[in-house]
Amino acid sequence: MATEMEQKLRQALESGDSEELQRLCGEVGSNIELKVGGFDKQEYPFRQRRRMPLAHHLACKPVSSSCLELLIDRFGPGCLTYINDSDQTPVHLAAQHQDESWMKLVKEKGGRGCLRNVDQWGQTVAHFAAMNRKSSSCLKWLVKELSGDYLTAPDKDGDTAVHLAARHKGIESLEWIKRQIGTDCFRLKGWLDRTALHFAAQKSDNSNLKWLVKELGSDCLTVPDEYGSTAIHLAALYQGIESLEWIKRQIGTDCFRLKGFCDRTAFHSAAWKSDYSNLKWLVKELGSECLTVPDKEGDTAVHLAAQRQPVDSLQFIFDQIGAETFSLKNNKGKTPANIVESDRCRTDQSAKRALIPSTQRRLEASRPPAGSSAPTAASAGAAAPRPRPRARERVKPSGPSEGGLSEETGAKKQLDPSFTDWDFILQDNKKQLIGRGAFGEVYKALTDRIQTVAVKVLPLSDTGQSGKLQKAVEMEKRGVEILKRLSHPNIVQFLKCEQKSDGLYISPSWSRVTASLS
Repeated sequence: MATEMEQKLRQALESGDSEELQRLCGEVGSNIELKVGGFDKQEYPFRQRRRMPLAHHLACKPVSSSCLELLIDRFGPGCLTYINDSDQTPVHLAAQHQDESWMKLVKEKGGRGCLRNVDQWGQTVAHFAAMNRKSSSCLKWLVKELSGDYLTAPDKDGDTAVHLAARHKGIESLEWIKRQIGTDCFRLKGWLDRTALHFAAQKSDNSNLKWLVKELGSDCLTVPDEYGSTAIHLAALYQGIESLEWIKRQIGTDCFRLKGFCDRTAFHSAAWKSDYSNLKWLVKELGSECLTVPDKEGDTAVHLAAQRQPVDSLQFIFDQIGAETFSLKNNKGKTPANIVESDRCRTDQSAKRALIPSTQRRLEASRPPAGSSAPTAASAGAAAPRPRPRARERVKPSGPSEGGLSEETGAKKQLDPSFTDWDFILQDNKKQLIGRGAFGEVYKALTDRIQTVAVKVLPLSDTGQSGKLQKAVEMEKRGVEILKRLSHPNIVQFLKCEQKSDGLYISPSWSRVTASLS
Protein backbone atom coordinates (compact mmCIF):
# COMPACT_ATOMS: atom_id res chain seq x y z
CA MET A 1 0.00 0.00 0.00
CA ALA A 2 1.36 3.40 -1.00
CA THR A 3 2.43 5.69 1.81
CA GLU A 4 1.07 9.20 2.18
CA MET A 5 4.34 10.62 0.77
CA GLU A 6 4.13 8.32 -2.28
CA GLN A 7 0.53 9.37 -2.91
CA LYS A 8 1.45 13.05 -2.72
CA LEU A 9 4.45 12.58 -5.02
CA ARG A 10 2.37 10.63 -7.54
CA GLN A 11 -0.33 13.29 -7.60
CA ALA A 12 2.19 16.11 -8.04
CA LEU A 13 4.08 14.26 -10.79
CA GLU A 14 0.94 13.40 -12.75
CA SER A 15 -0.33 16.97 -12.54
CA GLY A 16 3.08 18.54 -13.27
CA ASP A 17 2.99 20.66 -10.11
CA SER A 18 6.61 21.93 -9.85
CA GLU A 19 6.02 23.97 -6.71
CA GLU A 20 4.55 21.03 -4.80
CA LEU A 21 7.24 18.67 -6.11
CA GLN A 22 10.01 20.99 -4.95
CA ARG A 23 8.51 21.01 -1.47
CA LEU A 24 8.13 17.21 -1.42
CA CYS A 25 11.67 16.61 -2.77
CA GLY A 26 12.92 18.57 0.24
CA GLU A 27 11.00 16.24 2.60
CA VAL A 28 11.24 12.76 1.04
CA GLY A 29 13.67 10.42 2.81
CA SER A 30 15.32 8.89 -0.29
CA ASN A 31 15.22 8.56 -4.06
CA ILE A 32 12.27 6.21 -3.61
CA GLU A 33 10.70 4.02 -6.28
CA LEU A 34 7.05 4.60 -7.06
CA LYS A 35 4.53 3.81 -9.78
CA VAL A 36 3.25 6.85 -11.67
CA GLY A 37 0.92 7.31 -14.65
CA GLY A 38 0.23 10.12 -17.06
CA PHE A 39 2.84 9.16 -19.65
CA ASP A 40 2.57 10.11 -23.33
CA LYS A 41 0.64 7.29 -25.04
CA GLN A 42 2.57 7.84 -28.26
CA GLU A 43 5.88 7.26 -26.48
CA TYR A 44 4.68 4.59 -24.04
CA PRO A 45 1.68 2.93 -25.76
CA PHE A 46 1.77 -0.25 -23.67
CA ARG A 47 2.56 1.17 -20.23
CA GLN A 48 -0.05 3.34 -18.60
CA ARG A 49 2.05 3.47 -15.44
CA ARG A 50 5.77 3.06 -14.90
CA ARG A 51 7.56 2.06 -11.71
CA MET A 52 10.88 3.93 -11.41
CA PRO A 53 12.97 5.92 -8.93
CA LEU A 54 11.79 9.46 -8.23
CA ALA A 55 14.68 11.03 -10.20
CA HIS A 56 13.60 9.14 -13.33
CA HIS A 57 10.02 10.36 -12.97
CA LEU A 58 11.20 13.96 -12.60
CA ALA A 59 13.20 13.60 -15.83
CA CYS A 60 10.07 12.47 -17.72
CA LYS A 61 7.59 15.05 -16.48
CA PRO A 62 7.01 18.69 -17.54
CA VAL A 63 8.39 20.11 -14.30
CA SER A 64 11.21 22.44 -13.29
CA SER A 65 14.79 21.10 -13.34
CA SER A 66 15.19 22.60 -9.85
CA CYS A 67 13.30 19.56 -8.51
CA LEU A 68 15.97 17.19 -9.84
CA GLU A 69 18.72 19.55 -8.67
CA LEU A 70 17.33 19.47 -5.13
CA LEU A 71 17.20 15.67 -5.19
CA ILE A 72 20.85 15.47 -6.36
CA ASP A 73 21.96 17.93 -3.69
CA ARG A 74 20.27 15.85 -0.99
CA PHE A 75 21.18 12.30 -2.11
CA GLY A 76 24.27 12.80 -4.28
CA PRO A 77 25.10 12.49 -8.01
CA GLY A 78 24.48 8.75 -7.81
CA CYS A 79 20.86 9.64 -8.56
CA LEU A 80 22.00 10.35 -12.13
CA THR A 81 23.61 6.94 -12.73
CA TYR A 82 20.98 4.78 -11.03
CA ILE A 83 19.07 2.70 -13.61
CA ASN A 84 15.44 1.69 -14.02
CA ASP A 85 14.25 -1.73 -15.25
CA SER A 86 15.36 -0.84 -18.81
CA ASP A 87 18.90 0.18 -17.79
CA GLN A 88 18.01 3.82 -18.44
CA THR A 89 19.34 6.60 -16.24
CA PRO A 90 17.55 9.89 -15.51
CA VAL A 91 20.00 11.43 -18.01
CA HIS A 92 18.62 9.28 -20.87
CA LEU A 93 15.05 10.24 -19.99
CA ALA A 94 15.83 13.93 -19.56
CA ALA A 95 17.42 13.94 -23.03
CA GLN A 96 14.18 12.50 -24.45
CA HIS A 97 11.73 14.75 -22.60
CA GLN A 98 13.44 17.99 -21.55
CA ASP A 99 15.60 20.78 -23.02
CA GLU A 100 19.32 21.62 -22.93
CA SER A 101 19.08 23.25 -19.49
CA TRP A 102 18.67 19.77 -18.02
CA MET A 103 21.76 18.55 -19.91
CA LYS A 104 23.78 21.45 -18.50
CA LEU A 105 22.56 20.57 -15.01
CA VAL A 106 23.56 16.92 -15.49
CA LYS A 107 27.06 17.89 -16.64
CA GLU A 108 27.45 20.30 -13.71
CA LYS A 109 26.27 17.82 -11.05
CA GLY A 110 27.48 14.50 -12.47
CA GLY A 111 30.28 15.31 -14.91
CA ARG A 112 30.59 14.50 -18.61
CA GLY A 113 30.90 10.78 -17.91
CA CYS A 114 27.19 10.38 -17.20
CA LEU A 115 26.46 11.74 -20.71
CA ARG A 116 28.13 8.64 -22.19
CA ASN A 117 26.09 5.97 -20.38
CA VAL A 118 24.25 3.42 -22.54
CA ASP A 119 21.11 1.40 -21.80
CA GLN A 120 20.58 -2.35 -22.23
CA TRP A 121 20.07 -1.89 -25.99
CA GLY A 122 23.29 0.05 -26.40
CA GLN A 123 21.49 3.35 -26.87
CA THR A 124 23.36 6.49 -25.88
CA VAL A 125 21.99 9.72 -24.49
CA ALA A 126 22.07 11.03 -28.08
CA HIS A 127 19.70 8.25 -29.20
CA PHE A 128 17.20 9.46 -26.60
CA ALA A 129 17.71 13.10 -27.56
CA ALA A 130 16.93 12.12 -31.18
CA MET A 131 13.53 10.87 -30.00
CA ASN A 132 12.71 14.15 -28.23
CA ARG A 133 9.60 15.50 -30.00
CA LYS A 134 9.46 18.64 -27.88
CA SER A 135 12.92 20.13 -28.37
CA SER A 136 16.02 19.73 -30.55
CA SER A 137 18.21 21.65 -28.11
CA CYS A 138 19.34 18.54 -26.20
CA LEU A 139 20.66 16.83 -29.34
CA LYS A 140 22.42 19.98 -30.53
CA TRP A 141 23.98 20.56 -27.12
CA LEU A 142 25.20 16.96 -26.86
CA VAL A 143 26.84 17.06 -30.30
CA LYS A 144 28.52 20.35 -29.40
CA GLU A 145 29.85 18.78 -26.20
CA LEU A 146 30.77 15.32 -27.51
CA SER A 147 31.36 15.85 -31.31
CA GLY A 148 29.39 14.93 -34.43
CA ASP A 149 30.55 11.29 -34.25
CA TYR A 150 28.01 10.90 -31.47
CA LEU A 151 25.27 11.10 -34.12
CA THR A 152 26.45 7.97 -35.94
CA ALA A 153 27.26 5.77 -32.92
CA PRO A 154 25.17 2.60 -33.44
CA ASP A 155 23.17 0.80 -30.78
CA LYS A 156 23.09 -3.01 -30.60
CA ASP A 157 20.71 -3.15 -33.59
CA GLY A 158 22.83 -0.78 -35.65
CA ASP A 159 20.47 2.18 -35.36
CA THR A 160 21.96 5.64 -34.88
CA ALA A 161 20.63 8.96 -33.65
CA VAL A 162 20.25 9.86 -37.34
CA HIS A 163 17.80 6.98 -37.90
CA LEU A 164 15.74 7.94 -34.85
CA ALA A 165 15.70 11.63 -35.74
CA ALA A 166 14.26 10.76 -39.16
CA ARG A 167 11.28 9.17 -37.44
CA HIS A 168 10.75 11.39 -34.41
CA LYS A 169 11.98 14.86 -35.30
CA GLY A 170 11.32 17.37 -38.08
CA ILE A 171 12.95 18.80 -41.18
CA GLU A 172 14.83 21.44 -39.18
CA SER A 173 16.69 18.69 -37.31
CA LEU A 174 17.52 16.81 -40.51
CA GLU A 175 18.88 19.98 -42.09
CA TRP A 176 20.98 20.57 -38.97
CA ILE A 177 22.35 16.99 -39.12
CA LYS A 178 23.22 17.52 -42.79
CA ARG A 179 25.22 20.62 -41.85
CA GLN A 180 27.10 18.67 -39.18
CA ILE A 181 28.05 15.48 -41.06
CA GLY A 182 26.68 15.65 -44.62
CA THR A 183 23.99 13.58 -46.36
CA ASP A 184 25.73 10.19 -46.54
CA CYS A 185 24.65 9.52 -42.95
CA PHE A 186 21.07 9.21 -44.20
CA ARG A 187 22.13 6.13 -46.20
CA LEU A 188 23.59 4.32 -43.18
CA LYS A 189 22.00 0.92 -42.60
CA GLY A 190 20.60 0.08 -39.20
CA TRP A 191 18.25 -2.58 -37.92
CA LEU A 192 17.13 -4.89 -40.76
CA ASP A 193 19.37 -2.84 -43.10
CA ARG A 194 16.96 0.06 -42.85
CA THR A 195 18.08 3.58 -43.68
CA ALA A 196 16.84 6.94 -42.44
CA LEU A 197 14.33 6.83 -45.31
CA HIS A 198 12.68 3.69 -43.91
CA PHE A 199 12.45 5.41 -40.52
CA ALA A 200 11.00 8.59 -42.06
CA ALA A 201 8.31 6.45 -43.73
CA GLN A 202 7.21 5.32 -40.26
CA LYS A 203 6.53 8.90 -39.17
CA SER A 204 2.84 9.81 -39.16
CA ASP A 205 3.37 12.66 -41.64
CA ASN A 206 5.54 12.57 -44.75
CA SER A 207 7.50 15.81 -44.29
CA ASN A 208 10.80 14.05 -43.50
CA LEU A 209 10.26 11.52 -46.29
CA LYS A 210 9.78 14.29 -48.84
CA TRP A 211 12.87 16.14 -47.60
CA LEU A 212 15.06 13.02 -47.79
CA VAL A 213 13.89 12.22 -51.32
CA LYS A 214 14.69 15.78 -52.34
CA GLU A 215 18.20 15.34 -50.92
CA LEU A 216 18.92 11.75 -52.02
CA GLY A 217 16.76 11.25 -55.12
CA SER A 218 13.55 9.29 -55.69
CA ASP A 219 15.43 6.01 -56.27
CA CYS A 220 15.90 5.72 -52.52
CA LEU A 221 12.16 5.08 -52.16
CA THR A 222 12.61 1.60 -53.62
CA VAL A 223 15.74 0.61 -51.65
CA PRO A 224 14.80 -2.64 -49.85
CA ASP A 225 15.64 -3.57 -46.28
CA GLU A 226 16.93 -7.01 -45.30
CA TYR A 227 13.54 -8.59 -46.05
CA GLY A 228 12.74 -6.61 -49.18
CA SER A 229 10.45 -3.99 -47.67
CA THR A 230 10.84 -0.43 -48.94
CA ALA A 231 9.83 3.00 -47.69
CA ILE A 232 6.74 2.54 -49.89
CA HIS A 233 5.56 -0.49 -47.91
CA LEU A 234 6.09 1.40 -44.64
CA ALA A 235 4.36 4.56 -45.87
CA ALA A 236 1.30 2.49 -46.84
CA LEU A 237 1.16 1.25 -43.25
CA TYR A 238 2.08 4.34 -41.24
CA GLN A 239 1.16 7.33 -43.39
CA GLY A 240 -1.90 8.56 -45.27
CA ILE A 241 -3.32 9.08 -48.74
CA GLU A 242 -1.45 12.36 -49.22
CA SER A 243 1.82 10.45 -48.88
CA LEU A 244 0.76 7.75 -51.36
CA GLU A 245 -0.31 10.38 -53.88
CA TRP A 246 3.06 12.09 -53.49
CA ILE A 247 4.90 8.78 -54.05
CA LYS A 248 2.81 8.21 -57.18
CA ARG A 249 3.90 11.60 -58.53
CA GLN A 250 7.55 10.71 -57.90
CA ILE A 251 7.79 7.21 -59.38
CA GLY A 252 4.37 6.11 -60.66
CA THR A 253 1.99 3.42 -59.40
CA ASP A 254 3.92 0.24 -60.27
CA CYS A 255 5.95 0.70 -57.08
CA PHE A 256 2.87 -0.24 -55.06
CA ARG A 257 3.12 -3.76 -56.54
CA LEU A 258 6.69 -4.30 -55.29
CA LYS A 259 7.05 -7.35 -53.07
CA GLY A 260 8.62 -6.92 -49.67
CA PHE A 261 8.61 -8.92 -46.45
CA CYS A 262 6.91 -12.29 -46.99
CA ASP A 263 6.15 -11.22 -50.60
CA ARG A 264 3.75 -8.58 -49.34
CA THR A 265 2.85 -5.53 -51.42
CA ALA A 266 1.71 -2.05 -50.40
CA PHE A 267 -1.82 -3.51 -50.53
CA HIS A 268 -0.95 -5.89 -47.70
CA SER A 269 0.62 -3.03 -45.73
CA ALA A 270 -2.45 -0.83 -46.23
CA ALA A 271 -4.69 -3.70 -45.07
CA TRP A 272 -2.62 -3.95 -41.87
CA LYS A 273 -3.29 -0.28 -41.10
CA SER A 274 -5.95 0.46 -38.47
CA ASP A 275 -8.16 2.28 -41.00
CA TYR A 276 -8.81 1.43 -44.64
CA SER A 277 -8.36 4.82 -46.32
CA ASN A 278 -5.07 3.79 -47.95
CA LEU A 279 -6.58 0.51 -49.11
CA LYS A 280 -9.46 2.31 -50.83
CA TRP A 281 -7.02 4.67 -52.53
CA LEU A 282 -4.87 1.80 -53.81
CA VAL A 283 -7.91 -0.03 -55.17
CA LYS A 284 -8.98 3.13 -56.98
CA GLU A 285 -5.52 3.50 -58.51
CA LEU A 286 -4.64 -0.11 -59.34
CA GLY A 287 -7.89 -2.05 -59.41
CA SER A 288 -9.58 -4.49 -57.08
CA GLU A 289 -7.70 -7.53 -58.40
CA CYS A 290 -4.80 -6.52 -56.15
CA LEU A 291 -6.98 -7.32 -53.14
CA THR A 292 -6.62 -11.02 -53.94
CA VAL A 293 -2.84 -11.15 -54.55
CA PRO A 294 -1.41 -13.67 -52.04
CA ASP A 295 1.77 -13.22 -50.02
CA LYS A 296 4.23 -16.02 -49.29
CA GLU A 297 1.81 -17.54 -46.76
CA GLY A 298 -1.15 -17.23 -49.12
CA ASP A 299 -2.66 -14.35 -47.16
CA THR A 300 -4.28 -11.60 -49.21
CA ALA A 301 -5.14 -8.04 -48.27
CA VAL A 302 -8.59 -9.45 -47.46
CA HIS A 303 -7.16 -11.82 -44.83
CA LEU A 304 -5.23 -8.99 -43.19
CA ALA A 305 -8.17 -6.57 -43.28
CA ALA A 306 -10.35 -9.24 -41.65
CA GLN A 307 -7.84 -9.34 -38.83
CA ARG A 308 -6.99 -5.67 -38.30
CA GLN A 309 -9.51 -3.31 -39.89
CA PRO A 310 -13.07 -2.25 -39.04
CA VAL A 311 -16.14 -3.96 -40.46
CA ASP A 312 -16.59 -1.14 -43.00
CA SER A 313 -13.38 -2.30 -44.66
CA LEU A 314 -14.79 -5.79 -45.27
CA GLN A 315 -18.01 -4.27 -46.61
CA PHE A 316 -15.92 -2.15 -49.00
CA ILE A 317 -13.96 -5.23 -50.12
CA PHE A 318 -17.18 -7.20 -50.63
CA ASP A 319 -18.48 -4.40 -52.82
CA GLN A 320 -15.34 -4.80 -54.96
CA ILE A 321 -14.97 -8.56 -55.33
CA GLY A 322 -18.25 -10.06 -54.15
CA ALA A 323 -18.34 -13.75 -53.26
CA GLU A 324 -14.57 -14.13 -53.12
CA THR A 325 -14.35 -11.92 -50.05
CA PHE A 326 -14.88 -14.62 -47.43
CA SER A 327 -13.83 -17.73 -49.39
CA LEU A 328 -10.20 -16.95 -50.34
CA LYS A 329 -7.92 -19.58 -48.80
CA ASN A 330 -4.35 -19.07 -47.64
CA ASN A 331 -1.69 -21.80 -47.62
CA LYS A 332 -3.18 -23.26 -44.44
CA GLY A 333 -6.66 -23.35 -45.94
CA LYS A 334 -7.86 -20.46 -43.77
CA THR A 335 -10.34 -17.98 -45.23
CA PRO A 336 -11.09 -14.42 -44.08
CA ALA A 337 -14.27 -15.87 -42.58
CA ASN A 338 -12.14 -18.24 -40.48
CA ILE A 339 -10.03 -15.32 -39.29
CA VAL A 340 -13.11 -13.37 -38.25
CA GLU A 341 -14.15 -16.31 -36.08
CA SER A 342 -10.70 -16.67 -34.50
CA ASP A 343 -8.81 -14.72 -31.86
CA ARG A 344 -6.71 -13.18 -34.66
CA CYS A 345 -9.58 -10.77 -35.31
CA ARG A 346 -8.66 -7.58 -33.43
CA THR A 347 -11.54 -5.20 -34.24
CA ASP A 348 -15.33 -5.26 -34.72
CA GLN A 349 -15.49 -9.04 -34.36
CA SER A 350 -19.23 -9.16 -33.63
CA ALA A 351 -20.08 -6.84 -36.51
CA LYS A 352 -17.87 -8.84 -38.88
CA ARG A 353 -19.52 -12.07 -37.78
CA ALA A 354 -22.90 -10.54 -38.60
CA LEU A 355 -21.68 -9.23 -41.96
CA ILE A 356 -20.64 -12.63 -43.32
CA PRO A 357 -24.07 -14.35 -43.25
CA SER A 358 -25.78 -11.17 -44.47
CA THR A 359 -23.56 -11.04 -47.56
CA GLN A 360 -24.02 -14.74 -48.12
CA ARG A 361 -27.81 -14.28 -48.00
CA ARG A 362 -27.54 -11.51 -50.57
CA LEU A 363 -25.52 -13.78 -52.84
CA GLU A 364 -27.94 -16.68 -52.43
CA ALA A 365 -30.92 -14.44 -53.12
CA SER A 366 -29.25 -13.04 -56.22
CA ARG A 367 -28.82 -16.42 -57.91
CA PRO A 368 -31.50 -16.94 -60.59
CA PRO A 369 -33.34 -20.27 -60.79
CA ALA A 370 -32.13 -22.92 -63.20
CA GLY A 371 -32.84 -21.98 -66.80
CA SER A 372 -33.00 -18.27 -66.17
CA SER A 373 -31.11 -16.34 -68.82
CA ALA A 374 -30.64 -13.13 -66.91
CA PRO A 375 -28.31 -13.11 -63.91
CA THR A 376 -28.53 -10.29 -61.40
CA ALA A 377 -25.61 -8.00 -60.68
CA ALA A 378 -24.77 -9.84 -57.48
CA SER A 379 -24.92 -13.31 -59.05
CA ALA A 380 -22.80 -12.11 -61.93
CA GLY A 381 -20.31 -10.87 -59.35
CA ALA A 382 -20.28 -14.28 -57.70
CA ALA A 383 -19.60 -15.94 -61.04
CA ALA A 384 -16.70 -13.70 -61.98
CA PRO A 385 -13.38 -15.08 -60.71
CA ARG A 386 -11.75 -11.63 -60.84
CA PRO A 387 -13.50 -8.30 -61.36
CA ARG A 388 -11.77 -6.15 -63.97
CA PRO A 389 -12.41 -2.55 -62.99
CA ARG A 390 -10.94 -0.80 -65.98
CA ALA A 391 -11.45 -3.08 -68.99
CA ARG A 392 -14.22 -5.50 -69.92
CA GLU A 393 -13.71 -8.23 -72.51
CA ARG A 394 -16.36 -8.30 -75.19
CA VAL A 395 -17.84 -11.75 -75.66
CA LYS A 396 -19.40 -12.59 -79.00
CA PRO A 397 -22.96 -13.87 -78.61
CA SER A 398 -23.79 -17.13 -80.30
CA GLY A 399 -26.18 -16.79 -83.22
CA PRO A 400 -27.49 -13.54 -84.67
CA SER A 401 -26.84 -10.42 -82.66
CA GLU A 402 -29.45 -7.86 -81.67
CA GLY A 403 -28.07 -5.57 -84.36
CA GLY A 404 -28.98 -8.18 -87.00
CA LEU A 405 -25.38 -9.17 -87.76
CA SER A 406 -24.35 -12.82 -87.67
CA GLU A 407 -21.51 -14.06 -85.47
CA GLU A 408 -19.44 -14.83 -88.56
CA THR A 409 -19.26 -11.16 -89.57
CA GLY A 410 -17.33 -10.39 -86.39
CA ALA A 411 -18.93 -6.94 -86.35
CA LYS A 412 -21.32 -5.69 -83.71
CA LYS A 413 -23.45 -2.63 -83.82
CA GLN A 414 -22.50 -0.39 -80.88
CA LEU A 415 -25.55 0.52 -78.84
CA ASP A 416 -26.29 4.20 -78.27
CA PRO A 417 -26.37 5.07 -74.54
CA SER A 418 -27.92 8.48 -75.19
CA PHE A 419 -31.50 7.21 -75.44
CA THR A 420 -33.99 9.25 -73.43
CA ASP A 421 -37.02 6.98 -73.40
CA TRP A 422 -37.89 3.31 -73.58
CA ASP A 423 -40.93 1.06 -73.29
CA PHE A 424 -41.62 -2.60 -72.70
CA ILE A 425 -42.10 -4.79 -75.78
CA LEU A 426 -45.48 -6.47 -75.50
CA GLN A 427 -46.40 -10.03 -76.43
CA ASP A 428 -50.10 -10.91 -76.25
CA ASN A 429 -50.64 -7.55 -74.54
CA LYS A 430 -48.18 -8.54 -71.82
CA LYS A 431 -44.63 -7.44 -71.13
CA GLN A 432 -42.27 -9.90 -72.82
CA LEU A 433 -40.56 -11.81 -70.00
CA ILE A 434 -36.96 -12.87 -70.64
CA GLY A 435 -36.08 -14.35 -67.25
CA ARG A 436 -36.90 -14.33 -63.58
CA GLY A 437 -34.47 -14.11 -60.63
CA ALA A 438 -34.78 -13.85 -56.89
CA PHE A 439 -34.36 -10.07 -57.04
CA GLY A 440 -36.85 -9.46 -59.81
CA GLU A 441 -37.90 -10.10 -63.40
CA VAL A 442 -36.16 -9.22 -66.67
CA TYR A 443 -38.18 -7.89 -69.63
CA LYS A 444 -37.36 -6.94 -73.21
CA ALA A 445 -37.64 -3.24 -74.03
CA LEU A 446 -37.25 -0.90 -77.01
CA THR A 447 -35.54 2.51 -76.76
CA ASP A 448 -36.30 5.67 -78.73
CA ARG A 449 -33.11 4.90 -80.69
CA ILE A 450 -34.83 1.75 -82.01
CA GLN A 451 -32.54 -0.64 -80.19
CA THR A 452 -33.47 -3.62 -78.06
CA VAL A 453 -32.31 -3.73 -74.47
CA ALA A 454 -33.31 -5.64 -71.37
CA VAL A 455 -34.88 -4.11 -68.29
CA LYS A 456 -34.53 -5.74 -64.90
CA VAL A 457 -37.14 -4.69 -62.37
CA LEU A 458 -36.03 -4.70 -58.75
CA PRO A 459 -39.02 -3.51 -56.70
CA LEU A 460 -38.39 -1.51 -53.54
CA SER A 461 -41.00 -2.04 -50.89
CA ASP A 462 -42.34 1.15 -49.31
CA THR A 463 -41.15 1.03 -45.72
CA GLY A 464 -42.88 4.29 -44.85
CA GLN A 465 -39.52 5.57 -43.65
CA SER A 466 -37.68 7.76 -46.13
CA GLY A 467 -34.35 7.04 -44.43
CA LYS A 468 -34.64 3.29 -44.92
CA LEU A 469 -35.84 3.73 -48.48
CA GLN A 470 -32.94 6.01 -49.32
CA LYS A 471 -30.52 3.53 -47.76
CA ALA A 472 -31.98 0.76 -49.94
CA VAL A 473 -31.57 2.92 -53.03
CA GLU A 474 -27.96 3.65 -52.08
CA MET A 475 -27.29 -0.07 -51.69
CA GLU A 476 -28.63 -0.68 -55.20
CA LYS A 477 -26.44 2.11 -56.55
CA ARG A 478 -23.44 0.36 -55.05
CA GLY A 479 -24.56 -2.77 -56.83
CA VAL A 480 -24.55 -0.80 -60.07
CA GLU A 481 -20.92 0.17 -59.52
CA ILE A 482 -20.07 -3.52 -59.17
CA LEU A 483 -22.09 -4.29 -62.32
CA LYS A 484 -20.08 -1.75 -64.30
CA ARG A 485 -16.85 -3.58 -63.50
CA LEU A 486 -17.95 -7.14 -64.12
CA SER A 487 -16.59 -9.29 -66.94
CA HIS A 488 -19.49 -11.55 -67.85
CA PRO A 489 -20.64 -13.15 -71.12
CA ASN A 490 -24.13 -11.70 -70.74
CA ILE A 491 -23.00 -8.12 -70.15
CA VAL A 492 -21.41 -6.60 -73.23
CA GLN A 493 -21.86 -2.88 -72.78
CA PHE A 494 -23.01 -0.81 -69.83
CA LEU A 495 -25.25 1.91 -71.25
CA LYS A 496 -26.42 4.21 -68.49
CA CYS A 497 -27.78 4.66 -65.01
CA GLU A 498 -30.29 7.40 -64.26
CA GLN A 499 -32.52 8.21 -61.33
CA LYS A 500 -36.08 9.43 -61.78
CA SER A 501 -38.79 10.25 -59.32
CA ASP A 502 -40.14 6.70 -59.41
CA GLY A 503 -36.90 4.78 -59.27
CA LEU A 504 -33.36 4.06 -60.34
CA TYR A 505 -32.82 2.87 -63.92
CA ILE A 506 -29.74 0.86 -64.82
CA SER A 507 -29.02 0.03 -68.44
CA PRO A 508 -26.33 -2.32 -69.65
CA SER A 509 -26.83 -3.82 -73.14
CA TRP A 510 -28.65 -7.10 -73.53
CA SER A 511 -27.27 -10.52 -74.05
CA ARG A 512 -26.26 -8.34 -73.47
CA VAL A 513 -28.23 -7.69 -70.27
CA THR A 514 -29.84 -4.42 -69.26
CA ALA A 515 -31.05 -3.87 -65.73
CA SER A 516 -33.50 -1.28 -64.54
CA LEU A 517 -34.65 -0.56 -61.03
CA SER A 518 -38.11 0.88 -60.52
